[in-house]
Amino acid sequence: MRFKQFITEGAFDLQKFLNDTYHFRSQLPEQTIDAPYRGLWRGVNEKHALDNGWKIYSRTRDRSPRDTPFHAHDVMDEALFDIFNWHVRRDGVFCTSNINEAGGYGTAFIIFPIGKFAFIWSPDVKDAFSDLWEKFAKANNAPRSSELSAENEKKWNEELRPAFRRYVEAFDWYDTNLKGAIKHRGEVIIDCDQYYAFDPTSELWKETIFPNLCE
Repeated sequence: MRFKQFITEGAFDLQKFLNDTYHFRSQLPEQTIDAPYRGLWRGVNEKHALDNGWKIYSRTRDRSPRDTPFHAHDVMDEALFDIFNWHVRRDGVFCTSNINEAGGYGTAFIIFPIGKFAFIWSPDVKDAFSDLWEKFAKANNAPRSSELSAENEKKWNEELRPAFRRYVEAFDWYDTNLKGAIKHRGEVIIDCDQYYAFDPTSELWKETIFPNLCE
């Protein structure tokens, strides 16, 4: 109820933000006022406009993939669940340290997870769709559509599904070193229930939030 009231009123409380995001901010690279912000970005559909330059979002659980077919999405989620014990692909908040990459999914907003959080990333993966699924699908003539024919479903379940799982597991995956993940400028998937989103062009970000991060 407190969060709901906070969001509805639209009043930004700097100290509350600093308290809410301590765990995340303590792992960020050092920021300098005369350099671009180094952190995480997320592309958000433009219909979700930010009032006064900020908003608190709740994550979407059991999300549907935008580009990856469901059969590949499920395998990636299962493989990463066995490594990290949370549903990375289904329940994760997809972010990137590359503003241009975030902009390909909507308006690029700056993201701060609230409270304790987890994250995963791979130094071999900039984008899971292109670096994992697309490469595997091309090399193995895997079905690209989520709608599988009887023949393709049989081939997928008997041959390609276990092969794709081994392919995913062969990559190096990490849930530490956020600074390294940000420097990599690739996909970072966050495990958090809520997060702040900021418009980097807003006065709030430029005059209040970013200067405080640089102190």
